[in-house]
Order: sequence, then structure tokens, then C-alpha cells
Amino acid sequence: MDQGDLAKVERIKAFRSRHIKSKRDGEVAALYAKLMMNTQIESEKLAGIVITGISGSGKTHLIRSMEAHPAFQPYRDPNNPDVEMLPYVSLDAPPNAKPAELIAAIVKKCGFPLVAAGKVPEMIDLAMKWFERRRVMFVHIDEFQHALRSSTAIQIRGIQDAVKQLIQIGAPWPVQIILSGTPQLTAFRDTNPELSGRTFPFPLTGLSPTDDAELVEKVCVGIIREHAGLRHSGIGDDDFYPRLLKAANYQFGSLVSFTRLACEAVILSDRDEVTHDDFADVFVMLSGERDNALNVLAAPNWQGIQLPDAMVSGDTYKAAAKRNVRTFGVR
Repeated sequence: MDQGDLAKVERIKAFRSRHIKSKRDGEVAALYAKLMMNTQIESEKLAGIVITGISGSGKTHLIRSMEAHPAFQPYRDPNNPDVEMLPYVSLDAPPNAKPAELIAAIVKKCGFPLVAAGKVPEMIDLAMKWFERRRVMFVHIDEFQHALRSSTAIQIRGIQDAVKQLIQIGAPWPVQIILSGTPQLTAFRDTNPELSGRTFPFPLTGLSPTDDAELVEKVCVGIIREHAGLRHSGIGDDDFYPRLLKAANYQFGSLVSFTRLACEAVILSDRDEVTHDDFADVFVMLSGERDNALNVLAAPNWQGIQLPDAMVSGDTYKAAAKRNVRTFGVR
């Protein structure tokens, strides 16, 4: 890549790394603060947060922004400088996991080279030892619904019991836990009295075209002007923002991704102004639909258009992100 292309790539990477704040940040930060306090008091009831939302709601982005807190950063103990302490560990839930396999995945994330999972009591004991060795205080498990996929009622109860043992006050080294995933986690939490009593639910709901109209405009214009350093024309005219929100399936994270993709296209084409047409082009890219009559950003009767399943599930956004990673990695 020549220097001009490299400069574009760096510009895109820079504005993609920016966090878009909303009132949800303050709300979840207050819950994280309670978890941090609990590590010192060791008697508080709250020992976990269950963050749920459909694809594109912004769960992972919100959690990653919380991970920047100094209390979560690895450190070295002067009395044991050869071992890096890990106050916060984060992992993706293993698919179709049995209770022992879920705990084993956490143990491996703590640095123990476990080849195969043993029985649940053995894995819990090993987890407690490695939590203490690495001074683990917080465990985040993302996409937790993957662990529940194809699980029977008995297996789900086993996973509930395993998670419960990690956070119980009487454990040798209890941790605070953050679970994130689809709304399927709501039933996982609510059907176990001890889990529901010690964890706080934090559902990420969709945006409203009326109640959140100001937020949608602020996010869109803020990304274009402040993050990408571009101008805009025709953005906000007539029913543009309701169209954009529908195209994003009313989800905060998808709204951010959609707007960023429009900005990227402008930067890569050596322009400095984002237009309504750029957003319509992003819809084509994500949906594969070239008929303007089926394009939410272009069709006169856009309200009745149904989004393709891949846009609703978020698969198209994930595919676009992977393409960008490969492109940005070229040198």
C-alpha cells in the first residue's frame, strides 16, 4: 500500500476505536462500581451483572469500554514479580459446554494449560487456586448463550450451579462475574433463585424513532464530524433519521456501525462529504439488495420493507468487520 492508502487506513482505524457514549454508560458503570466495592467488603449481595441484548445492541462495545478501568489492568506484585496478576479475565463462552467444560475454559484463561476438563468439583477447586494465584477478581463471559446451546434442562441447572459456586460468599476465592449475551440469558438468570438474587439484570433495549430521535442524530452527526472529520450534506433532511434507525434494526451498535461504514466509503474514495446516497450504498453492501424499491434508505415506501435476516442477526456487520480487518492488515 502507498502512503496515501496507509494514511486512510490509519484514519479509519482511529475513528473506529472511539467509544460512543450514551446514558447506558453511566448506568452500567455504576453497577461495575458496586462490583468493585464488593471485592473489598466481601459481604454485599450483588456479585454479578447479566447484560443482555439482541445482535447490534452494543453489548460487547459497552463492556470493552468498561474494561479500560485501571482496576482491571494486569499488574506485577513486587513480592512475586515473575507472575502477572490478572484482576479481570474475559473469554467467549465455549459452545455447547458442559458445566465442567465452562469452568475449564475459565481456568485456561487464567493461564493454566489444562488439556481436558475433569469433574465439576475438581474444576471449581482448580479455578479457586488459579483465581488466588493470579489475583482474579472479575470474570467476564461473552456470548454466554453459546454455552447453553442444545443444553438440556439438567445441563442448564448444572451450569447455573457452577456459576453460583464461583460467586458464593463462602467460596475459597469468590469472584465477581459479568455475563453477556442474547436475551436467552434472562431465563438462565431468572430460573435460579440464588443467581437472580446475587446478579443484576441489565437489558439493552432497542431505540425508539420518536423518543430517541435526538440521540440518533447526535450519534450520526458526531461520528461524521468529530470522529471521521468529514462534512455532510442531505443528512437529517425529511425522514432520514427514521430510515437510518430502521436500517440499523433500531439497535444502538448497528447504528454506530452503519454510520462508520458510510464514513469509511467516503474516506476511501478521497471525498470529504458524506451524503444520503452513501448511506443508501451501505444498505446495498449489507443487504445485497440493489433494487431501490427494497432499500430502506432509498425507497418511497420504506416503512414496509423487511430487513434481510443477515442484517437482523448482525452477520453482515460481522462480515464487514472481518473484511476490514484483513484490508487494514495489508502493508
